[in-house]
Amino acid sequence: MADSFCLFCRHHSLVFFHFCLLFCFFLSISTVKIITLKNIPDHRSPDRKSALFVTVSRSLLLFPPYTNSRKNSNFAEKETMFELAFIAVLVAAAIYIFATLRKNGFFVIIEPSVTTSPKHLDKPLTVYYKYHLGPYQNVCEIINEAKHILSSSVNSATYFGIYYDNPENTDSHFLQSAIGVVFGNDGKDLHEEKYAKELTDNGFEKFVLPKVERAVQAVQPSTGGFASFLALVWFTYSTIKKYISDNKLETTYAVEFYSHDEIDVIFPLDDASEFLVKDYQSIDKLESDAAKKRFDSSEEDSESDPEGADEPEDEEKEN
Repeated sequence: MADSFCLFCRHHSLVFFHFCLLFCFFLSISTVKIITLKNIPDHRSPDRKSALFVTVSRSLLLFPPYTNSRKNSNFAEKETMFELAFIAVLVAAAIYIFATLRKNGFFVIIEPSVTTSPKHLDKPLTVYYKYHLGPYQNVCEIINEAKHILSSSVNSATYFGIYYDNPENTDSHFLQSAIGVVFGNDGKDLHEEKYAKELTDNGFEKFVLPKVERAVQAVQPSTGGFASFLALVWFTYSTIKKYISDNKLETTYAVEFYSHDEIDVIFPLDDASEFLVKDYQSIDKLESDAAKKRFDSSEEDSESDPEGADEPEDEEKEN
């Protein structure tokens, strides 16, 4: 089972996740400390207002400590308004981060299921693809190229990726995938013919994905950004793996479809071999070819060394 983009995402997702945790930690500490100040008897006391401001500033490390008492009541009231506005901004920021993460697949319940009518693959699809050999993190370049070609199309485009290998037990140099765009379904084109010609001119090849009768399917919200792929790798695929394991299902290749608001992950349970593009090779052949190239390269190096070593001898004879 292929965890797309995992080699690239895992490091960056940790940084992103830790940042969110740190922000929530500071917000929680500030809120708790502010609530505890209610124990001060006079809620209009200048000392309380000063302590409240210091609590927020110290806990968030945004302002230096300030402990002078407030003698002017008007100034103290303005300060209280500032404190409330400051807290409101923090709460709004937290809500915004939560909503953004949710739109990208975080904090949502992913429910994999076995279906007889998987999204997109419930009918034959005409696609244009490029074969890719190497780390999955680099397939974004192909998707961006297809997006650029279809940027002026009247209809919105759906992009796809077929991931043939599991990066957990396959060397990144041998990971195979087919990446491209859905051009038609059930024999009907979704885009004008000129785009098909442009895709072909740029190295994309035409292929037909078969109708699938039975598959494991999971749907994740997405905005098409980096955070969506973090959620895909760290949460969605983990949920799918558990579902497949619990139900003792046998899956091979992962097919992902990318639209403007969601990512559909599908594991065909029948006719999986029909998803193999003509460029696909077995891992054994890839490893054999790589070993042969290394051998040929070492042979060339060994042959070039003696020639270089003979040059000084020839010069000595001439002298």
